[in-house]
Amino acid sequence: MFPNAHVLRKSLHWFAVLVVVCVLVTGSVVTQSQVAQAGTNGQMVRLSNACTNPAMLTWTRVSGYNQNGKYATWQAWPNRSSVTTDGWYWVGRVKIEWRTNRDPWLHLTAYDVPKNQPGRDWIVVLLDKWGC
Repeated sequence: MFPNAHVLRKSLHWFAVLVVVCVLVTGSVVTQSQVAQAGTNGQMVRLSNACTNPAMLTWTRVSGYNQNGKYATWQAWPNRSSVTTDGWYWVGRVKIEWRTNRDPWLHLTAYDVPKNQPGRDWIVVLLDKWGC
């Protein structure tokens, strides 16, 4: 057999490991790039406020057209002062309904969600009417 077969086998092993690592890193970068581009067809909506002592959102519902042009409704019971429609993307006018822990009223607002914006794939809707 060849006198350096052991060295060649070891070099091939490390080369294979290097190829696998490069494939994993490249796949990770491509996946992250695709996630960053998600907001070009719509935006997730983050319901929040700018108060120092905000009320808790006990129920929220967002209705409107999604990134595929289909009418959709998303709702949650967050029991937090803010909530995001994670994974749900909106375009155009949305109707936002919510309730808080500080009053019995159903609150309602509308918001025009941009189809795209630079730098992120979510927008903040400030609900300053409740609980400041």
